[in-house]
Amino acid sequence: GGGWGKFKDEKQPVIIYAKRLEHRQEQNLFVGVGAVDIRYAKLRLRADRVEFNTETGQVIATGNVILDEEANRITGERMRINIETKLGSIHKGAGFLASGYYFEGEEIERIAEDEFIIERGGYTSCDQPLPDWQLKAKRVRLHVEHYAYLTHLNLRTRGRPILYFPYGVFPIKTKRSSGFLMPRVGYSNQDGAFLKNYYFWAVNEWSDATFGLEHFDRRGEGKDLQMRYALTDRDKGEVNLYHINDNITRTQRWRANLDLKQQLPHGVNGVIWLDSSSDRQFDRQFANRIARRNRQEQESYFSFTKNWGNYNLNLWGNYFKDLYQSQKTISQRMPELKFNAASQRLGATPLFFEWESSWSNLRRTQGDDVLIDTRRINFHPRLSLPWKVRDGLVITPSAGVWHTWYSNTLNDGGDTVRNMYDLKLRLDGPQIYRLFEVKGPGGLQRLKHLIYPNITYTYIPYEQQDNLYSFDGLDRVARVEKINYSIINHLLGKFRSGSGPARVRDLLTLTFSQSFDLTEERRMVNLDKNPRRPFSDLKTDVEIKPAPGLRLDTECYYNVYDTYMDRVNSDLWLTPAGKPWFLNAGWRYAKFTDQRSSRTDFLRLGAGLTLGPWELRSSTYYNLWQKERVENRHSIRYNSQCWAITFSQVSRPSEDEFSVMLSLTGLGSVGQKQ
Repeated sequence: GGGWGKFKDEKQPVIIYAKRLEHRQEQNLFVGVGAVDIRYAKLRLRADRVEFNTETGQVIATGNVILDEEANRITGERMRINIETKLGSIHKGAGFLASGYYFEGEEIERIAEDEFIIERGGYTSCDQPLPDWQLKAKRVRLHVEHYAYLTHLNLRTRGRPILYFPYGVFPIKTKRSSGFLMPRVGYSNQDGAFLKNYYFWAVNEWSDATFGLEHFDRRGEGKDLQMRYALTDRDKGEVNLYHINDNITRTQRWRANLDLKQQLPHGVNGVIWLDSSSDRQFDRQFANRIARRNRQEQESYFSFTKNWGNYNLNLWGNYFKDLYQSQKTISQRMPELKFNAASQRLGATPLFFEWESSWSNLRRTQGDDVLIDTRRINFHPRLSLPWKVRDGLVITPSAGVWHTWYSNTLNDGGDTVRNMYDLKLRLDGPQIYRLFEVKGPGGLQRLKHLIYPNITYTYIPYEQQDNLYSFDGLDRVARVEKINYSIINHLLGKFRSGSGPARVRDLLTLTFSQSFDLTEERRMVNLDKNPRRPFSDLKTDVEIKPAPGLRLDTECYYNVYDTYMDRVNSDLWLTPAGKPWFLNAGWRYAKFTDQRSSRTDFLRLGAGLTLGPWELRSSTYYNLWQKERVENRHSIRYNSQCWAITFSQVSRPSEDEFSVMLSLTGLGSVGQKQ
């Protein structure tokens, strides 16, 4: 039979179904026996027998009890619960929370809507009758989206205890939360045995911090601090600080990294980047990634930029440290103020104008010696007159002047002014194209091949500049009489798949470019030992995207006189959509003037494969010139429903490392490094 009982609000009645339903009106009691099903608001309670008090909302259920509340479920032998407050207890119960946790206990008491007390029980994130991992304890206080507090706990795998702790606190959150991270212990052939402890602090919705304390048997104590915030996509920042009193070098060593981006009032964009360390060897010994270990410089800078229309005002400063030279060399552009105007029409005339201007405070030191210390003001305006001829052909003559002032010079230390000018003539186009129709897997497809050339003539007269400091390229504007020319090819495809709309895809971009130096062609000095070479390297840029998920980018410089490649930069990505694997490769090559030796010949290969729960990743960095490996990384990861384990191996010329990382869903990670 079925019925309903009035409780608090007639608009939200309690509905009861049972094989036999008895209403004891004088006791304000409904008694249901046999397949009892009670529904109230978002609650649904099923049991063999139920007593429901319509005055207090108290329910006593026995036999195969199941309580559902949205995606949460609790089952047991006997339950007491108030359907209004949702508080109560269950004997020999088990439950599932929508946040992904399973729990069980001899006695489970719900003391708040999101808080439980479990006696002689435990919890896990494994959806298995015999969990792969489970925390069992004498007493558990489970606060959903907060923490689990356990006394006399042990970590079990497949029912077997493997670790015991008298007390433990673990996060029970789907969102990030404050708390200690699992400590990491292990051994490194450089640092000795180590122990790393970290505390994560979720300050608020938009910021957090991580505090680390590390102990190395050989090096000593390391302190780590990481702070992050993200107010918006544009207003965010990160601070990373590390310090160690290194017992090996017997010095205080540190690293400081700062990355801040902020939208300031009046539309000003601010950026601050700090990259600094106590010594040049810090990254080579402590950095994890090969690119950071092998870098040759450190740069810190700040930038505040205001844009409006075609104008740009920028306050800039940078601090550049050369890590390659034996002597400590530091270059500072501190500060520099730039005011630039993009190309724009000059009133109602057919002329266009643009300019670059800057005030710079320049300083360079090497050790204790000051190599450069000067102030520089530069103004470089330009006028141009575009002339559209026909069929996409545009001819643009332009003229610019440099007016540069220096506060002092190399010779007498007095100020000086350099005045120069340049002339340019640029031809763009005409654009030529042809359409093709080809048969493909989806039927008839259309291709479009576009070709358009570009030719630029540049003239800059000779100007004596030997008395000027040389801080950057602006201080040495060489005599130029050069023709630059290029031809650009685009191959576009219009593809139709089934009855869907046609899609246009860029299949190929191929650019050939070179320059011819007229000054070099007319040179008459030292021709016996140094013959004329007016042609520059022939540069070829290729970007091929023949299919989704496949891309090849290659940049080549071919020496037309010695007939060899000066430089090659090539990258390949193969990531087919819906496939369980990927490949990538890169090649960096640069040759000395001497054909017999190479400065750089560097190969990078990477691959990955996913087979069910298994993930395999591998990468190698190899120096082909010196015939030695730079770094090899290999990892195998197994993903289960509630845990994952990763085996990783990293090999470098001076270091070999093996690590095992165990991740327990909802609990954290346990790692061991050798």
